[in-house]
Amino acid sequence: MKKITILSLTMGYGGIEKYISQLCWMLYKNYEIEIISTFKTTDKPAFTLPKKVKIKYLINDSLRTISIKTAIKQFKLITIAKEIIKRKHLEKKAKILNIKEIKKCCSDIIITTRNYHHDLVSRYIKNKKILLIATEHNYHQNNKKYINVLCSSMKKFNYLIVPTKQLYNDYKNIIGNCKCVTIPIPINDLIVDKSSLKNKNIISVGRFSEEKGFLDLIDIFKMVHDKLPKIKLYLIGDGYQKNEIKSYINNNNLNDFVIMPGFLDLSQQKKYYLDSSLYVMTSYTEAYGIVLIESMKYGVPCIAFDCASGPRELINKDIGILIKSRNKKKMANKIIELMSDKSKLKIYQKNIENYIKTFDYEKIRDKYLEILK
Repeated sequence: MKKITILSLTMGYGGIEKYISQLCWMLYKNYEIEIISTFKTTDKPAFTLPKKVKIKYLINDSLRTISIKTAIKQFKLITIAKEIIKRKHLEKKAKILNIKEIKKCCSDIIITTRNYHHDLVSRYIKNKKILLIATEHNYHQNNKKYINVLCSSMKKFNYLIVPTKQLYNDYKNIIGNCKCVTIPIPINDLIVDKSSLKNKNIISVGRFSEEKGFLDLIDIFKMVHDKLPKIKLYLIGDGYQKNEIKSYINNNNLNDFVIMPGFLDLSQQKKYYLDSSLYVMTSYTEAYGIVLIESMKYGVPCIAFDCASGPRELINKDIGILIKSRNKKKMANKIIELMSDKSKLKIYQKNIENYIKTFDYEKIRDKYLEILK
């Protein structure tokens, strides 16, 4: 049986980590799989893995424990200095250990999930017989430096797998001999219970970090709550920004209306989706946004900022709403409008039923197996 090595930054909370879990479930029957995770940020992987999959952690620590921006706001100079020193030390250690693992790797296939590992593999891989596959999960935001790093690191790679057509069009002609392929991220159990859309609740799920824009979500929810005082927000996830988010909720007197149950696996999230009538995404950047598909699986329509290729590609006018220019007031007004119009939500839900079939697990699995064979 051929062996796959997947290089990951962590196996904690996040979209990339969820993707790795799904990839393992798709491939474990056909391949021996090993995950090399740079950091161990949780006692066990946040997302379940097949028992056959092995994980090797390089550093039993987290690169980031606090937002530097938060520390600056709170004027904690000692905290800032300690955090910067810690990060510099761990970054150096992580690079050394990753290079060591890459140089000695003798797997048949290496799959990378971030620019960090794309670049290291392209520079330090020794075995030319290994099939090299890069998977891209970030939207470049037209950042030329980021684009150049990715493109230059593709020289030794056989494939670059991207989840959206926009990323495919952006990269297909600028990555040399590396072949760009679009494969969406799948979901299991297309036929599940659907939300009744009768409850005045909204939901958002994700890693508690700055790029997800959850502080903006609280601002928006406050405006909605002023008009719909019985509405609740289910905010599900975990991450280094958790305490800052909780404090912001408290300062806005919303403790009784923003429910934060912590990180939940997909089976535990189900009851919250079924109790919600709208999914709200406030991310600054999303290459894909798998949580949007997860919400649609439960018949929950979506509203999101027009932030990047993910929401733009996944949400169309028949199944949800995109808000341009991060206009928080406009998003709040649209949420109020939708939560007051169940018939509109029902139309979105009906259209979602056919749309969601695009992400059929078996079809997407076959696409991966075709590339890996």
